[in-house]
Amino acid sequence: MNVVIDSLLDEVAKYSVPDKEMILGILQKRLIDEKRDLLYRKYKKSVKDYQSGKVKTGSATDLFNAIND
Repeated sequence: MNVVIDSLLDEVAKYSVPDKEMILGILQKRLIDEKRDLLYRKYKKSVKDYQSGKVKTGSATDLFNAIND
């Protein structure tokens, strides 16, 4: 495990249970926000790619045929 993470966990281990729960809640909310932001950025890139014609359309069969060619 990363030394920084290990020392962080050692430090948090000293906290009370309510404080650990609060930290856990904050980290979970931040992670959810970060994942949401990442998903939104991917969505925006997909829209941009679609509008600029970089996206191909077709069925699953078309996709497999293109991969195998």
